[in-house]
Amino acid sequence: MSCAGGVLYVADTHNHRIALFDTDPFLTWRGSFGRRGDAPGEFINPNGIALYGDECFVSDRRNNRIQVLALDGTFLRLFASPARSRGGRGPRDLTIDANGRLFVVEADTVAILTCAGEVLQLLVLPGSERLTGITLSVSRAFVTECERAALHVLELCS
Repeated sequence: MSCAGGVLYVADTHNHRIALFDTDPFLTWRGSFGRRGDAPGEFINPNGIALYGDECFVSDRRNNRIQVLALDGTFLRLFASPARSRGGRGPRDLTIDANGRLFVVEADTVAILTCAGEVLQLLVLPGSERLTGITLSVSRAFVTECERAALHVLELCS
């Protein structure tokens, strides 16, 4: 989930949509966008969500892609999951750093991309099978792995 402008965006995985909530003064339902499917703007098991500027990035796991939408849900673009060629099972989570680098976790790989989907770097974590989450600090990426109940800490370069 991610929050901007008093609106909380939540990847509603099993309902195949992005749910929106107003956060001020109380958490209240605002609406949603997307539905189950494989067309642009549709999702099958969206997992991760990150906001950057006026764009919403969604890891559309079962469609093996990242979708980029406007904050109102209007489809903008999509690109294939970067680990797909390595036998990935769809992107599990994503986040964006202050420099606009998109970090995507899938299978045993952390992919670093531009917001346009250009691959900058692929980091394979040997022995990992199911990376599930990622968050960033100023100088580190913290990656969770559910199969081994592990937390990986990666040092970041600017």
